[in-house]
Amino acid sequence: MSEEIRKFSEFARGKKHLIGEKMKLKDVLGIPIVVTGYKVDKSKFKENDYVAIQFYKVGEEESHVIFTGAKVLRDQLDEYHEYLPFESTIKKLGTFYSFT
Repeated sequence: MSEEIRKFSEFARGKKHLIGEKMKLKDVLGIPIVVTGYKVDKSKFKENDYVAIQFYKVGEEESHVIFTGAKVLRDQLDEYHEYLPFESTIKKLGTFYSFT
């Protein structure tokens, strides 16, 4: 057969699956992390969308995932997704969370 065989990952458009141990946002505040991926999805419990953020702590290799409705974090990821992976910390600034 001279037909080129393509990998499924080259053309699949399905939902992106993030892997890693689930953590709470409050447990990551102020800790240097490397964000490796994210996805936005509809919440089953609230009106607004939520964002799932995949990351690992700087100096570690284990992957983690945070699920949050934090709009500023979602907006920052949407705006700067072409820079993934990137190192940052998440801080609470008044009433919202932000990458810094």
